[in-house]
Amino acid sequence: MRIAIEATCLTDRQPTGVARYAEGLLAGLCDLDRSGDGLSVTALYRISRWRRRGQILKAPGLKRQAWRGAGWPLRKPWSIVHASADRIPPWVSGLRTATIHDVYAALGINFDDPRSRERQMAFYRRISQEMDYVVFVSERSRQDFLEHIGYDKARTSVTPLGVSARFSPQPRASIDRVTNHYSLIRPYLLFVGLTNPNKNLLRLVEAYALSKASSDFDLVIVGEASQAVRLEVMKPLVARGLDRNLRFTGYVPDRDVVPLYAGASAFLFPSLYEGFGLPILEAMACGVPVLTSVTGACPATAGGYARLVDPHSPESIASGIDNVVNMPISTRAAATEYAKTHTWRRTAELTLSAWCSALEIGRR
Repeated sequence: MRIAIEATCLTDRQPTGVARYAEGLLAGLCDLDRSGDGLSVTALYRISRWRRRGQILKAPGLKRQAWRGAGWPLRKPWSIVHASADRIPPWVSGLRTATIHDVYAALGINFDDPRSRERQMAFYRRISQEMDYVVFVSERSRQDFLEHIGYDKARTSVTPLGVSARFSPQPRASIDRVTNHYSLIRPYLLFVGLTNPNKNLLRLVEAYALSKASSDFDLVIVGEASQAVRLEVMKPLVARGLDRNLRFTGYVPDRDVVPLYAGASAFLFPSLYEGFGLPILEAMACGVPVLTSVTGACPATAGGYARLVDPHSPESIASGIDNVVNMPISTRAAATEYAKTHTWRRTAELTLSAWCSALEIGRR
């Protein structure tokens, strides 16, 4: 089977979770290829990103190919062309498949600008109208897409995401190197992610201020945050004299993320809605207790190994914080073992099965 994966997202200057998916899927497929399954895998990227082609995953057997519009490359020898994110090559040769990670725009989440929301809705409609088969990262994403956009459920599959083996408990020396670099002196609670509205950062900080844990743990926020966001987030802490407990690291390179996870006393992720919630598994894989939400895909991703809270209630989150920092060691160990079952090879196997289903439907 000849597969081409549109993976331009890997050339972004600061790759997001979607890029992590594209890289993990490609790595998993190359791993399957080495096991003798007869796959040929090509990573596609827009020719406008030619100078950044070095950021594309390098793996044994993986080919790379630039593309532009309908005309390039001239020869398209793939049986399936798969869109891993929001770029879809406008080709008619072979089957066309795609991954849907979330349906924020359809649910009115993270899209305050009507024009931006309509562009995203147009993308959803294009998926529904043009794709031969659609893969979803969670059952929640599939159900929301079917309800709000519409598609033939028989031409869909759910393929949960994986966690790289580098996400694991870390030696004390590795943790100390990174915490010293970011001047993290006290024990800390960790948030990792963007500051989009669905991440619920303001309620998290309000809850932290209400919690008993705020006297013993700092709150560390990893990710880009504008000055306006920082000032807004600080308000509930300033009112309680806790503003020195909040630390913004800004963007953190991948090499530092794992030790930051592993050094945390708990990972806090009370999201209003996630299409999957990969940071939940990444934190668990590092041996860290996790707090997350009862909404979206978070409960399914957590698999019963996280403290679940109502993300709309600062009081519920605060109670959850005080509970999660005391999670039994046995529960943390079980969560780590659970996270290890989510490998990118497993994601690749499930995606390959989905493509086989797409080909079978195409023959009918």
